[in-house]
Amino acid sequence: PSDKILEVLNHEHTEAVLRMAGVNHKGAHVSEVLLDSTSFERFKMRLPWLILGMFGGVLSAIVIGLFEETLAKQLILAAFVPTIVYMADAVGSQSQMLFIRALSVEHNLNIKKYIAKEFIVNFFIGIALATLIFFVSLVWVKDIVVSTILATSILITVCFTIVVALTLPLLFRAKGYDPAIASGPLSTVVHDGLSLCIYLVVASLMLG
Repeated sequence: PSDKILEVLNHEHTEAVLRMAGVNHKGAHVSEVLLDSTSFERFKMRLPWLILGMFGGVLSAIVIGLFEETLAKQLILAAFVPTIVYMADAVGSQSQMLFIRALSVEHNLNIKKYIAKEFIVNFFIGIALATLIFFVSLVWVKDIVVSTILATSILITVCFTIVVALTLPLLFRAKGYDPAIASGPLSTVVHDGLSLCIYLVVASLMLG
């Protein structure tokens, strides 16, 4: 019956949203999670992924600490860390959500063809963003080396982000888990760490 179909669709959609938000409901009915759960139960559902995110932040701080000398040479580079991290998260989230949706809609999805298409799309996105950040930072900072570091980092980050965005859902699906789990806090931690490493390594190489 149509009302049952709508009930199932609503349940699955809400479940996916909860997982993307890092709420671990362990098979509980959606209505129990949203309305009937106690404060302590909500605390237990939300805490694990948040702890993971905190350790991801600590790991990012360690990475930045390892490149302290590089940042000291061009202190302005530190001001662009949020930009690099945000772009990695934003591009990664877009790619991952679209991929998870494609997996759920098309069960016989041609993975190789889809990945090849996404690489092309992300490459041109990376080129566009890198060009934009190059000229914006050049007008502001007036240092072509800093602008080149930013542009190169953005381009490489966007290209590598697609690897994480598509690999995590495939790994979860291969292990029998819902790929939507990969689009939550876990992917954010991975994207943050990867983007910081790329940015600081590029800066170190270009600044000698």
